[in-house]
Amino acid sequence: MAAELNKITTNTEDLDNPIRRLTLAKLAMHTVSNNMAQDHIFAEATSNDDKLNCTLSFIRAAQDINLRKMYRKYLEYPHIGTYVNPTDPNTCNTQGLRDLQDHAVTLAKQHLTEELHETTQQAKEQPHDYRIAQNP
Repeated sequence: MAAELNKITTNTEDLDNPIRRLTLAKLAMHTVSNNMAQDHIFAEATSNDDKLNCTLSFIRAAQDINLRKMYRKYLEYPHIGTYVNPTDPNTCNTQGLRDLQDHAVTLAKQHLTEELHETTQQAKEQPHDYRIAQNP
């Protein structure tokens, strides 16, 4: 952001005016933000929990017809695109969204299964006497 602001201000006169400096700072922020969005700088969902969160956020955004958030969640979890068009404002009324909701249920079941497996593994690793004392 600072580099973009320096780039803009080097060729600009009237930097003594605070309103002009504010306008240039906003322009620099806008430029950097747009560049980041164009480069698709979003963390891609890799864990099951991240995928579930992206899917649920996408469903809520579709219900609110928040196209920007829908597209952002699609970029984070591209598998969403196999069910719905992330740029369609009528996504809420499609069979694809219902299929995506079913996919969210599947992800939730997988998440619970993983957590149960982790808990079971942790219980097996504890000493036998400790397990008995914890579960009378």
